[in-house]
Amino acid sequence: MRKWIALCASLLLLAALTACAQTDTKQNPKTESPLSKEVVEPQEADDTVTVSTAAELIRVIAPDAHIILKPGDYNFSALTEEEISECGGYVSPDSLAHGEITIYNAPGLTLEAEESGSVRLITENGYADVVTLVHCDGAVLKGLVIGHEIEKGECDADVLRIDTCEDVRVEECGLFGCGSDGIWAEKADRLTVTKTDIYECTSSIFSLVDTGEAVFDRCRFYDNDGMFFLWGETEVLVRDTEIFQNRNSLLEGYPEDVRITFRDCTFRDNPDMGAPEDWPCASFENCELPAAPSPVSAKTAYDELIQRYRQIVADPYGSSAETVGEQCVLTAARDMREWDENPLTALGYAVEDLSGDGVPELVIGFLPDHSILQYAVYTLVDGRPQVVFEDEEGSLGYLGNGSFHYVASLPTGMGLGTVSLSNDGAQILWEDFYFTLDDIFGGSTVTIYHNTTGSLDPAESELTDWTMEYFYAWEPEYEDLPMIPFSAD
Repeated sequence: MRKWIALCASLLLLAALTACAQTDTKQNPKTESPLSKEVVEPQEADDTVTVSTAAELIRVIAPDAHIILKPGDYNFSALTEEEISECGGYVSPDSLAHGEITIYNAPGLTLEAEESGSVRLITENGYADVVTLVHCDGAVLKGLVIGHEIEKGECDADVLRIDTCEDVRVEECGLFGCGSDGIWAEKADRLTVTKTDIYECTSSIFSLVDTGEAVFDRCRFYDNDGMFFLWGETEVLVRDTEIFQNRNSLLEGYPEDVRITFRDCTFRDNPDMGAPEDWPCASFENCELPAAPSPVSAKTAYDELIQRYRQIVADPYGSSAETVGEQCVLTAARDMREWDENPLTALGYAVEDLSGDGVPELVIGFLPDHSILQYAVYTLVDGRPQVVFEDEEGSLGYLGNGSFHYVASLPTGMGLGTVSLSNDGAQILWEDFYFTLDDIFGGSTVTIYHNTTGSLDPAESELTDWTMEYFYAWEPEYEDLPMIPFSAD
């Protein structure tokens, strides 16, 4: 859900800026900053200033300023209160207090490393975007390395965020995780990114919202946990770029409303991205693609079944369910409609050989960004789909290596367990199953039983000494399945 929270937050930010920051700095040579009562003199277009510390940098940022950064780390988390209080009127002191630099109303600003790759703009706060540009038309970032200086996987913020800026250029930079998104850009028409590496990000290489004519040229995208998130009226060209060793599907968001063109690009070792035919909103021109189709291609014996689930998710109130798995997905889709969310982007499928027998299984459920729940598993028997798992009361969360965590809501409380696929993928094998015998909401003493068969019969189980606290705390570490949203086709 993080992307939707970030999108709503950005809309609120833009509304605030519209109310308090309407000054046109090009028409008024003296501009009163929306963040300070100090009057700041804009610099001439050919003015160049050199800085060597983060404290010096935040003092000299202004429209049309050309700032050369000497080699070193510029750690915004290390700024003191006194240094923050001396920042210029085009930088938010509140953002600096959280370890990020947010620059407002500074069109024509250039931040350039004295030696390309020798300057690092960093934060130690995993909940702070490192660099944000708002109303900075024509801004240039050149030769900079930008990222979160924290343990990978402990980040919920972006590396570079661009809000309502036209003609921004990012040249010869490195954007590294564990930022959620390498670049999040909204209303950033004609964004141009050249000779830039984006790597080790946890949600996407870039996320573009209502951004037209964006160009990524001669870049490298690698070792990211997500690929591309596109939404709104967005059009992007990725040209002469290497895209390798990334995980999860090629696109997320609302692919039916966007266009992305890959031209002269090289794709390799992206095992979960899907096949080109899975993405009608994407075109691949003279690209180097894997010789064999991706295992997540929808063009399999599961196609009819996938289309059936897609119809249910697209029109949950106009559809009916014929199986237990379909009923679970139908209920989830209706719930999302009640929450004013689009189930087509939250629910999807994965086609993966989870049992290791060379036959791919089909899993139906939520995308990792939304939930760990999976509602149905199928395999192929004599080339035809056969159900392996569907449960009126329970669902699965993927653990890796063909194993799942089972969670069920039972008349007597809850059931928790671990299951795995048989060697041929045709059966669910129980490893452990724990269940409560008494109604946990009825006020009685709760007893917890264990077996390795999935049975709810106490006579076939053993009484445990588990407490309810220990029972509820038992949750393994999940792995993401490479799910394709139903919106992709």
